[in-house]
Parts: sequence; structure tokens; C-alpha cells
Amino acid sequence: MRMKHLLGAALACVLGVCMSVPAFAGVWKVDNNGIWHYDYTGRGVEEGWLKNQWAWIDGNHDRISECYYFDAHGNMLADTMVDGYQLNSQGQWVVDGVVQTKAEGVNETAGMLSTNLMSISPVESSYIEAYETAETSSGLTWNNGLRFKGDVSHLASEVIQFDKDYQTISLTFAPEAGQTISTTGRVSVAGITSGKTLYSSGKFGVQNAPITATFNIKGEKGIRISVIRGFNVLFNNIEGHYVELKTPNAP
Repeated sequence: MRMKHLLGAALACVLGVCMSVPAFAGVWKVDNNGIWHYDYTGRGVEEGWLKNQWAWIDGNHDRISECYYFDAHGNMLADTMVDGYQLNSQGQWVVDGVVQTKAEGVNETAGMLSTNLMSISPVESSYIEAYETAETSSGLTWNNGLRFKGDVSHLASEVIQFDKDYQTISLTFAPEAGQTISTTGRVSVAGITSGKTLYSSGKFGVQNAPITATFNIKGEKGIRISVIRGFNVLFNNIEGHYVELKTPNAP
């Protein structure tokens, strides 16, 4: 299938996404059957394919996005109707044959909202406590967060059950100041529904700077956040992002 908005791009061209979810730098991929997919992680792998959703994508980097739909298998649909909206042969949403576009920086009237998941009572909690004020090892002062009390002898973890169908999660965390333990630690997030690891920080030490990560959790009914080995880790933000309503004048 030929896509005019991918001219001058390889099969794995880095793109910018402007969706009703946080923006990601992704890549288009075409499979052996000529079906197009979009990987929001930018790695061109199936695990990152957009699925069951509409997406505004700027395919030719002109700061104007077209709207596409991806099914449950991550296939970009074309020459069909979805939710009452017409898609042309290139998979773009059209009205009376005219491709619908959205300029960069134009906000949707309804779309992504956020919830502070630290305000939700956990289903399970081990070696976790709330802090009013704490200092990170890099010298930042954080207020009203969670302290995961890591140690080589136990696992500090918390299970959060979702109250909404979240699309992505953002985490901001850092080692707590005043620790002299020389071992390394790791933050890991697993999906309760799939059982898969959704995020892993990799090993880091007590002097590590704060880390912020955003990752896809679509289809999960909850997550388990764990601090494996290591030391006390402060969480300043655990935020879930969800779509409340579709934009009235767009899919």
C-alpha cells in the first residue's frame, strides 16, 4: 500500500504523534502482507504498536497531522468505516472525500485527563510509607509522596487497581538522600492483567538523578510497582492518563 504522507521516509521513519494521549516519537512499519503499523516507542517492534485507538500522526513532518485508526492487532485500517467515520485508501479520516487534519499545537476540546494514582488506596502494600517532605540524593525537596523502603532482604511493592481505563502511566522517582548503601536498585512495573513487565528502570545507584518514565498500560486493570534490592526510593509522581471523551469534531 502506497502512503503519500510517508514519501521520503524509510519503513522505520521517526515520527511525532499528536493524539488524544501524550505525544510519542514513533515509527511506521509495514509487514510482509503490506499492512501498516505504528510503534509509539520508536523501536519498530510489535510490543509498541498502537492498538484499538485513533491517532493523529504527522507523517511528513509538516506540523500537520492526519487521523488514523489501529485495530486490536495494531493494523492500520483503510477503505472502511470505523465508529461511523470514513477512512480512505491511505487510512486517513475523511469527510466527503476531504482528509481531515490538525495543526501542531491545536488542542482537542476533550481528550487526555490525568489522575494522581498515589491518592488511590492500594490493594496491596509492602514496605511503603507516605512522606510529607523528603529530600532526593540530588538535593531536591519533594512533598507528599511515597517512600519505597528497599533492601536486599525484602521487596518493597504496591499494587494499584485502576478505577478507569488508563492509556499510559507516568512515574517520577529518585533515591532518597542520606543513604550510604553501595548496592544498586531497580524499579519495575508489571501489569496485573497481562502479568508482563511494562517498565524497568535498569540498575541505578544512590546518587542517581530523578527518573521520569511514561509507558503504555492499555488493557491493564492495575499495576504492581516494585523496588528490587537497593535502597529507599522516593516517588514524587504516579500519574495515570486516560481519555474521558472523544473530541466532538474528530474521531
